[in-house]
Amino acid sequence: MFTRALVELFRVTLPPAGFIFVTATVIIAALALWARLGLFAMLGLLPLIYAACCGAMLAGVASAKWTIMGRYKPFERPLSVARVADNLNRIIIWFIRYVYLNL
Repeated sequence: MFTRALVELFRVTLPPAGFIFVTATVIIAALALWARLGLFAMLGLLPLIYAACCGAMLAGVASAKWTIMGRYKPFERPLSVARVADNLNRIIIWFIRYVYLNL
């Protein structure tokens, strides 16, 4: 139960934290560029700064996911819906055989 609560806590708090991190970094960098290079240079570099911040956030999330959960390993197993359908078919066949046909 504690593990599930911890996962839910991270699931709820990490996206807003990432948004705040990216926004704060972009604003601080924009103000520093404006003071150093001027308004037009800052406006020209702002998309690059935003992309770099988003890339850093993406790399951090991916590395945390790989550290905690491991890499994705493809596997094959029947879907639960397929199992339910298979069991339903068996029940229907049994019902037809033993109730209607009395076999």
